[in-house]
Amino acid sequence: KMIQNDNPEFIAAILEFVTQFLGAQGINFHLLPLPGSGLSVCLHVDNKTDKYSLLSRFLDKFKALA
Repeated sequence: KMIQNDNPEFIAAILEFVTQFLGAQGINFHLLPLPGSGLSVCLHVDNKTDKYSLLSRFLDKFKALA
């Protein structure tokens, strides 16, 4: 689901959340621009990482922001 909100404070909060969450997990990442004004997050994880668990934890915490 795509979230659309051009409020600069909301955008800053989302970027801060992503940076803090992934940093705490020791996950390297970078942001990729999407057509229009969107962003995509590219995660750099190894094959040993439980990707489902990582995504589940991320989404559980993200729900509080959105």
